[in-house]
Amino acid sequence: MDWIQLLLLVELAYNNSLSLITGVFLFYANKGYYPRLQLQVNYSPVVKEMDMFVVNLEKVHLELKRSIEEA
Repeated sequence: MDWIQLLLLVELAYNNSLSLITGVFLFYANKGYYPRLQLQVNYSPVVKEMDMFVVNLEKVHLELKRSIEEA
């Protein structure tokens, strides 16, 4: 990985952090919206319990999303 790619990641991390002075995320202050950071990791579960943990966590995320939408 070269420096340009690393600097872009550093900039994203910095701008996606909460400013202690303003109490606002820097990216939001500059752009007016929050960045959509979605990572998709392809994996093949080695342990069945890990696979079930991921499935259960996805269910929790869906429930939380529905609750937020209802609120």
